[in-house]
Amino acid sequence: MPTIRTEIVLLDVIGFSSSSSKRQYKIVRLITEKAKEAFSILKSPARLSATAVAYGFIATGDGFFLVLNPVMRGYGTLLAASLRSALLLASEQANGLFRGIRISKHIRSIS
Repeated sequence: MPTIRTEIVLLDVIGFSSSSSKRQYKIVRLITEKAKEAFSILKSPARLSATAVAYGFIATGDGFFLVLNPVMRGYGTLLAASLRSALLLASEQANGLFRGIRISKHIRSIS
């Protein structure tokens, strides 16, 4: 199996697991919507489809992680900051849907 070196963006929704199922569903929908918006912005410079920006969007329990396509390496920090900002604004507009978002970005080799 070949090894790829890429960026992984982690999103931790503060208080997600202690939220009701209905609220969790709303949070997941909001994050999915904002991630798709960010993907469509990032896909243009690399001439990729929105789905080719990330290899995976995986739930972790209290958040999600995104495994970026290796051609997007270098955009992880921009994606993380953009997503955090968009999600905090959207949460505020939704009457405080969640308390906050912690985001980190890592560079990893994956096989």
